[in-house]
Amino acid sequence: MSGHVLRQSLRINSWEDFPSVVGAINGSLGAEFARFQRRLFTEFLALQASIVNEYKRPDQFVTHNFDFGWRDGSYGVQPDVDHFSAAETLDIVGVDIYHPSQDNLTGKEISFCGDTARSLKQANYFVLETQAQAFPNWTPYPGQLRLQAFSLLASGANMVEYWHWHSIHNAIETYWKGLLSHDMGPNPTYEEAMTIGRDFARLSPKLINLKKKNRAALLVSNEALTALQCSLCPEGKPITMTSSASCMTGCMK
Repeated sequence: MSGHVLRQSLRINSWEDFPSVVGAINGSLGAEFARFQRRLFTEFLALQASIVNEYKRPDQFVTHNFDFGWRDGSYGVQPDVDHFSAAETLDIVGVDIYHPSQDNLTGKEISFCGDTARSLKQANYFVLETQAQAFPNWTPYPGQLRLQAFSLLASGANMVEYWHWHSIHNAIETYWKGLLSHDMGPNPTYEEAMTIGRDFARLSPKLINLKKKNRAALLVSNEALTALQCSLCPEGKPITMTSSASCMTGCMK
């Protein structure tokens, strides 16, 4: 580096003077580094896709399971990945959608994620992961699994896959329950999923490629999200785009 750089009260004359971005209190520096990290992800995904494209058949496609911003589930704007630029290398967008359930099921998380997924390529998308039995506070009440599945389709999903088929027997997600429990026997969630599968098979010609004509839109961006994360509301808590967008999505439903 030749010369020097003045950046918000920081004078930098050489790379050795450059401050660490770990826990940086300089918002503009942290935001720029976050954008650099997101670009690395986009470039790496494009590299992976280019390798797969060399070998895949004409009837095969490339997808990737994007998750969203994690709070009490996977919904909202993902802070670490620019979905819009990363999706350019995909044939079909795939997403993970996890959300509150039981008495806390609202549907707005499904709607927001669906709106985002459709916007990435202006096309329908795949739900590559969503909750089955999951955890005690997520296990759906009778009828909720069907409601969630058809809500996903109504938001533009062309496929709904559950995490996961059966509960795994070791490691960190041992008790993240799938459609089947560890006993591999039928249970209410599994039996309800069977009815969903039968209805999907019967209704697919009418349900595939459903479209929405939105009359309103929310503008979101990773840059704005990073800026919000560097800010504090009057109560001293970080401001999140997910909570703001979730609130507005609920109002527009």
